[in-house]
Amino acid sequence: MTATASARKAFIRTAATDIPSMVAKSDIDLIARHLDLLPPNPVIVEFGPWLGSISVHLAKAGQLHAVDNFVWTKDHARRVPDVLDPGDSFQALYEAVLKKRGLKAAVHVTPFADFVWNGPKIDLVVIDGPKTVEGMIEILSKLIGHVGEDTIILIKNALNPSYPEVVLTFHALMRREALIASEIEGPVGSNMLACRVGPAFADLAEIAENAPEEEQSPEAQADDAFLLAEIQRRLTKLDWPGAYDHLSKMSPSLRMLTAWDEVEGRLDLSPEAQEDLAVFSDIYAFHHGSAGIQPGSIAYGRSAAQAMRAYWLNNADKPWRGTSFRPEILSKAFDYGYMSWPSKIQEHIRDKDIIDIGCGPGLHGIGYLVGGARSYVGLDPIVKLDKDRVKNLTAKCKEPFGWTPNEIAELIEPWKITPKLSYELPEERMFDVATLHNVTEHLLQIEDVFRDLSLRLRPGGVMIYNHHNFYTWNGHHLPPKSISAIKPGDPKQKEMMDWAHIAFDPPPEHYISRGLNRIMLDDLIALTEKYFDIEFSEEIPTRPENGALRITDGIRNRYPHLTDRDLLTQNLFCIARVRI
Repeated sequence: MTATASARKAFIRTAATDIPSMVAKSDIDLIARHLDLLPPNPVIVEFGPWLGSISVHLAKAGQLHAVDNFVWTKDHARRVPDVLDPGDSFQALYEAVLKKRGLKAAVHVTPFADFVWNGPKIDLVVIDGPKTVEGMIEILSKLIGHVGEDTIILIKNALNPSYPEVVLTFHALMRREALIASEIEGPVGSNMLACRVGPAFADLAEIAENAPEEEQSPEAQADDAFLLAEIQRRLTKLDWPGAYDHLSKMSPSLRMLTAWDEVEGRLDLSPEAQEDLAVFSDIYAFHHGSAGIQPGSIAYGRSAAQAMRAYWLNNADKPWRGTSFRPEILSKAFDYGYMSWPSKIQEHIRDKDIIDIGCGPGLHGIGYLVGGARSYVGLDPIVKLDKDRVKNLTAKCKEPFGWTPNEIAELIEPWKITPKLSYELPEERMFDVATLHNVTEHLLQIEDVFRDLSLRLRPGGVMIYNHHNFYTWNGHHLPPKSISAIKPGDPKQKEMMDWAHIAFDPPPEHYISRGLNRIMLDDLIALTEKYFDIEFSEEIPTRPENGALRITDGIRNRYPHLTDRDLLTQNLFCIARVRI
């Protein structure tokens, strides 16, 4: 006896009690429940029985017909080694497994494409074979004319998220009533579709051909396997917002995370799209693996990747999360330094409507949305909505950003900026948080602004500002702004340097006259307390790089009305709640 024959006999003895299976127990349970619905002595056709793990249940219930080419594949040899060589027939093994249990089946040795049914009406069809749309439709088409409306069809992998095209097609077949959902629902996570023959069954090939372009039902759009199928379809078209939108609708699931590995492996995108795909893969993995991470827990001022994850986490409940997720804009806003301040105050902005005074091009608003803000409206009377030129806070220079404010507003739904002033907004437009980042020193009618904000904020609303103190070393906002920027002998710098700007009497057209209100710290605090209750304030000292060590007694004597607090406080950070 050859080694292969001996192994075959040993396998048959073992398989009598423990049949190798590629079917989940949940699928076996679903099959068993449907067997109870069949008439006496039903006709059952099984496509792709392999070694009979399903057949042993079907053969007990009725007249079983098993359809397969019964050719042992490399995958079979991997799963059950040393039994047969690839290319051999396993028909004898299959029949022996049934015989050991006192069962039998009519065996149809044929490729699925060549199968022809000449028997009576079929009561139950079980398909465990092709994992492609073409293969599935080929099998189902063989049944036309041989099934009735009471015929039950059970299809393994029809709901497997690893085969998105198959999932998408079967949702279309259900929607167009080629198939009707079974009254018995499968367990959560099952890949098997249980259905009956529908009135449009004869049209299933045409329906399947048009499935990718059809509008799907709300039920389908709530199914994670369908959503993954749609994601693959969108990605092949490089429709990134559409892919993120469908991802946003998915329930976090380790099953879907595992399925993504297979889907990603089948994507054939251009080299230029690989960077975008890498970002999508990271967000997909984060979406399905972030259970338990609380909103607001990511310090997103540290990296662009963290900013993207924070956006996804903090906006899980926002309908615009997917369509407004623009990785390229978030990454650029991080590179330009517009995430640090929003990250610092994210606990105050999450789920809030934000009004941002003196917003410039509004890039801090991108950071506010990353932090979970519900909406953002930026106001700045000198902003140019069609001009792409912003301040790069990291490089400390002005340069193009890549998008104008109008273009950003088109791409990110809850983000808007306008050249209007706050009092010009509709009276009914209310907000939860007002932010003023390095703006208070520029407001020439600052009390009017504070008064209007106190009326514009909802009860319990807060105003948050970071004030650049005029009386510190670089409070003039002109060169030099740091010690390293000093140019010895520069007459313009000499007018401003080492607190000379305090005594400088600017003409009306000078920047200080036009752009700085020269408000003192105590006056700003008193004005804040006139309309708000201060909950937190911090006076941030001037750093050596910003001139702190250049203070002298001579400078102090020049300004006897100012204290070291006035001269050496760089910023005042304040959080104040509107009075009810």
